[in-house]
Amino acid sequence: MEQLITTEMTRRILLLNLLYGADDWLTTEKISARLHCSTKTVLADCRYIEERWSDQLMIEVSKKSGIKLTISTFHSIHDIYVDIIKSSDSFTLMEAIFFHPNESSEEMASRVFLSSSSLYRLSRKLNNGLKERHLRIDSNPFVFSGEGERQIRYFFISYFIEVYGVHKWPFRFDKAALVQLAKKINLDFQLYLSDFRIIQLAFSIAVTLTRISQGFSTENEMKQEDCFETKLTQCQIDRYSKDLTALVEDIDFDPQADWQEDFCYTVFWWIFGKDDSAEQRTNEVTEQLIHEVNNELKTSIDDASKKKLVQIIQNLYCYHKIYPYKKHIIYSRFFYSGKSIKQNFILFSTRISKALTEFEEKEGLPWKTFYLNEVLHDFMLYWEDLPTQLFNNRGKVSIAVLSDLGKEHAEVMGTILKMTFLNNVSVTTQNASLFDPPKGKPVSQRDLYVSNHHVEYMSQEKVVVVEDILSLKNIVDLRKIIEQNQLFAYTSAKQKAAASEKR
Repeated sequence: MEQLITTEMTRRILLLNLLYGADDWLTTEKISARLHCSTKTVLADCRYIEERWSDQLMIEVSKKSGIKLTISTFHSIHDIYVDIIKSSDSFTLMEAIFFHPNESSEEMASRVFLSSSSLYRLSRKLNNGLKERHLRIDSNPFVFSGEGERQIRYFFISYFIEVYGVHKWPFRFDKAALVQLAKKINLDFQLYLSDFRIIQLAFSIAVTLTRISQGFSTENEMKQEDCFETKLTQCQIDRYSKDLTALVEDIDFDPQADWQEDFCYTVFWWIFGKDDSAEQRTNEVTEQLIHEVNNELKTSIDDASKKKLVQIIQNLYCYHKIYPYKKHIIYSRFFYSGKSIKQNFILFSTRISKALTEFEEKEGLPWKTFYLNEVLHDFMLYWEDLPTQLFNNRGKVSIAVLSDLGKEHAEVMGTILKMTFLNNVSVTTQNASLFDPPKGKPVSQRDLYVSNHHVEYMSQEKVVVVEDILSLKNIVDLRKIIEQNQLFAYTSAKQKAAASEKR
């Protein structure tokens, strides 16, 4: 979908992703290699980004260190991505066609302030991007079409939640009433939706009612649906008829007679996306993920958490069966939460990633490719006390602290390490004073040596040189190294155990 924006803006989005995803400075050479452009272009793009969003971020450029991005504490990276989308002519046109379908080229050109030639050129560009989702824009009159009406609705549900998020609302329907209805449906069907997904369900309701009010129908698709009447009965639409009638009574709404059936067919994806094997398969996937985390990371799970996770995985499966495409256009809210989980819980995220890769290879459904970050997010959200368990159950990395400022300073460094990494480390400090430095390699072996000076008599692979008082960068670097040590120790222990079982 990057085709929907200019080449320059696509490169700037990738630059933004690189800088935001980095924990520290990135060299201009590394960035230019990743973006396939010159260092001069990288610096120009940095200036453009900082000038355009000066209230939201700051980009530092250093000849020595490279480039570093800092986001304002008053803003989210999400605000910048939304601004990029909203400022694009492509998305302006796409949204105009959604809210005002079947307009002539003259009417649409006037609405989006483009010439006729620019309008057709832009619509062709949009069609190149929409093709991967089997959608297209027909022109004069301008309208969306594709393999089915429901696919069009699902595309726009994803689009609107990405662009407007939880705080803004582009529809004429009452947002509070739709959110209340979404909450009611979530509770009735025990979907265990987070607040974000409840808002997403509200967007689903709004998009569906908008398309129905415009005269678009899923009638042909409903006729081809297996066991349609049985599934429709499961929706229990009578329970929501009063709410739906109240939503549309104050607006120009003249839909077909069976519009509430059409509504169910789109909104109740957990019913219409389920096939005979869905429940059994998603149960197996969830059980296997939980088993591997429990077995290998020494965690435990309560029945309520397990029930929620089974339902969440089933939700992902059923939604994918209906709409088997990436949900985001340029920005996923789950990408950055997944990134943080991978950084802070390497063992857990590695285990989940490996399991989802195996499921994907076995079934063909993109469990890892599409849903890794979302699954990591959901496990952290719905597994009671999982972060605490993962912290407490980590194997400890033994650290010896060395200082050329003396044993008192080494003790201070050791205290900071203990306070920062808690149960992840066991810390000892040098006993020798500055006037009695060690003559050679210490007898006691440690996984890691943290020192404020270069240590010649030790393997450099085990030594981390830090500031006299640990800086934020030192702590970030040490966290990665400690988790890598834990992962290595865990893998080695597992390999030894497997080898002993074969004997």
